[in-house]
Formats: sequence, structure tokens, C-alpha cells
Amino acid sequence: MKNILIPMLCVTILAIIIFISVVVYLFIKYPIGMHHLLNPIIDNQNLYEPIVKDDFSFHDRYSSKQYTINPRYIDIYEIGIMTKTKGIPSTYKFEGKIKAVFYCQNKLVFETSSQAQLNAYYTNNLMNYYKSIVLLKFNIPLVNKYRDNITVKITILEPDIKLKAYKDDIYLYIAVSGVP
Repeated sequence: MKNILIPMLCVTILAIIIFISVVVYLFIKYPIGMHHLLNPIIDNQNLYEPIVKDDFSFHDRYSSKQYTINPRYIDIYEIGIMTKTKGIPSTYKFEGKIKAVFYCQNKLVFETSSQAQLNAYYTNNLMNYYKSIVLLKFNIPLVNKYRDNITVKITILEPDIKLKAYKDDIYLYIAVSGVP
């Protein structure tokens, strides 16, 4: 009897913790890290699907585009390079400089830049190629305040000439981050 009682008690306690977390998640403001932890559990249907996918010239200096973003989730987002086919060799390291300027209703909210990749995701469990490379991260809501009517202007300050070889196979993406 004792052997069954302890696992049942553990499962019951875990179920109660999950239930309370879901209720609090839906009705109380959580820190962004909690959203990032709970979003895959609560609603993961299209969580990691990019909200922006666009051809972008990563190899041209001062190449710039502005995007209106409509985030589906409160979470940590990433801006990066994604490939259309087999990927970029895993020996690749981003050597350019990219800048993102965020606006809400045409008012500057903040800007950020990066000179190195933050992380990368491998292609179909193959360690030889990257499917995507993360260059920048940001939180929604922006500065814990702005969630709607957001635009982002992305500019290449220093091009990565190596990406010219992949120009027909890569695009810019913005999506919920797979890692915090």
C-alpha cells in the first residue's frame, strides 16, 4: 500500500502545481522567463513558427528593412538567419554587425546590436549544418510595456561577406526563441 501511495501523492502534488501555474499564467503578470518556460506547455501549436520571414541582404553594408511585428506570445524572441534548404556549415561564425531599432506607434522604444551569433540550431539532428543562426534577442512586451503596434528596423552595419555565397538560400526571421 505504501508503494502506491507515495507515487500517487507526488503525481497529485505535481498536478496541483501545474494547475496553479496555469491559472496564475492566465490571470497574473508573470516575469518573461516564466512565460518562456510555460508557453511550450500551455500553448505550443505554433509557438516557434516565425512571425517574420523575409529575404534580406546580410552581405550588403547598410542594407535595411522595416517590419511590423504582431507577436502571438509574451516571450523571448530572436532575430536571425534561417536557411531554405540544407543549411550553412556548422563551422560558420557570423562576422558582421547587425542593428535592430524598435518602435511603438512610431516612437523609439529601444535599440540593440550584435557583432556575433548568440547561438545556432542544427539541421535535422545533423551536426554538420546550421538550420538557423540567432543574432539578436528581445522580449515581448518591449521594456515590459509595449506589445502592440511594434515595428523593427533592421540594418546591417558591417556585412558578413561569407553570407554572399548563401544569398539565395537564406532569409531573415523573427520568432519565439528556442532557448532563453
